[in-house]
Amino acid sequence: MRSVSKVLASLTIAGMALGSVPFNALASETLPPRLAGVNAAQTAVQIAEQTGWTGKAILASSASYGMVDALTSGPLASFLKAPILLQGPDAALDEDTKAELLKLDVDTVYVTSGTAVISQAVLDQLTAMNITVVPLGGLDRFETSVNIANKMIELGASINKVAVAYGWLNQDALSIASIASAQTEPILLTQKDAMPDSVQEFLTTNTSVVATDVIGGTAVISDDLKAEFPDATRYFGNTAYDTNLEVLKAFDAVLDFDNVFVANGQTAIDALAGAPLAAQFNAGIILTNGTANEGTAYVSGKLTASSQITALGGTAVVPDSVLSDMIAAQAAAVAKAAAIEKIDGIAQDADATSITVQDLLGAGVSTTDVLEANLEAYQTAISTAADLDLDSTEKIQQMVTDVNAAQAAAEAEAIRAAAIAKIDGIVLGEDASDVSLQDLINAGVNVSDVLEANLEAYQTAISAAADLALDSTDKIQQMVTDVNAAQTAE
Repeated sequence: MRSVSKVLASLTIAGMALGSVPFNALASETLPPRLAGVNAAQTAVQIAEQTGWTGKAILASSASYGMVDALTSGPLASFLKAPILLQGPDAALDEDTKAELLKLDVDTVYVTSGTAVISQAVLDQLTAMNITVVPLGGLDRFETSVNIANKMIELGASINKVAVAYGWLNQDALSIASIASAQTEPILLTQKDAMPDSVQEFLTTNTSVVATDVIGGTAVISDDLKAEFPDATRYFGNTAYDTNLEVLKAFDAVLDFDNVFVANGQTAIDALAGAPLAAQFNAGIILTNGTANEGTAYVSGKLTASSQITALGGTAVVPDSVLSDMIAAQAAAVAKAAAIEKIDGIAQDADATSITVQDLLGAGVSTTDVLEANLEAYQTAISTAADLDLDSTEKIQQMVTDVNAAQAAAEAEAIRAAAIAKIDGIVLGEDASDVSLQDLINAGVNVSDVLEANLEAYQTAISAAADLALDSTDKIQQMVTDVNAAQTAE
């Protein structure tokens, strides 16, 4: 246990209202609980406002057929300190995006799609705004991912690891996006069974890449293909959302939970724009299909009282109910941490009588295991526990289980001793008719050996027994066995 308890801050998230954050705010300042606009482009602007980045930007397509080109742009955006802004299929530059480019004094825009997706007319508008346009679109989504990775290297990024995701499923790339962005780890897209030529060429050229994070199961990236990537480790689940959860768990050591972000895994576009912002906080992005899931529950359990939950996108994609569920789970996690802290905060050999049954339940111990009758024994165990012996639910649960077992054993021994004393206390020749079958069983005799038909014979044997002849379970068992044999012989 720790002798000094931490002071837990109060939970303030639940009542937080959507507030404005000053332009160019530092990323360390408190984020609002939701970053959203009327459409995806406006949401991207709201996210960009929070990054505090100026001068450069990534321009990605918000169209469903073009968004895939930008799936892998998060690491480049983080490396450049450039927010991701969006452009629809129109020939005119999106007005909200244009306004944000001007506001952020952007002089260079990296475009993640070719002119078949983001029109030449839009690029011309950017040029007319004295913005340098850097095209990154390739012949296909795989080559585009390679172009983005190459641009990172060209700009001076030191690359020794890549993430690989299936090119036809948005969620897997998004699950690793903020983590890869924070670690300057390019994301490459691949087919299921064959490595695209562009990806193969990239790996052949860049021998500094010595490790690979493969995102997704064998249904999307085969084991044979995985083996072609350098020192590949696979992270996957049964569904895309399970994979998202497994990624969050696998990278728990590098993630901070002071800020967490929630986005819709089906629309995906808000998670794409939010990856660089999440990376600033070393935060993961939890994907949901509009309802709370195992991912939201897992992350909620990692939060502290001061952790901030931020939804990326409006209520149509991340309903308020999802945030409410996470906030409720966060409150429960904070209460649980406080209960553990109270128990673990009892210094060794200090008085633990302040610990209640509710404290044990609050720490996560199974309700059926916490027995009011054993409270004093729990308190004694807490007082005698060594430093850090009770710093988790699992350890406290084990303590309770051990105490219960010890108490049950002690009670059983007391019952056994009392029964032996009763039987052995019958003086030679005295009436033993008050000795019952239950007394014999309580004394430790095998239940199957105690026969109701032989009770009178047992009593007679007890009455005839010499002093101390029945002062142990073994002796009483032998007496019962002998009586049973004699009765059978008759």
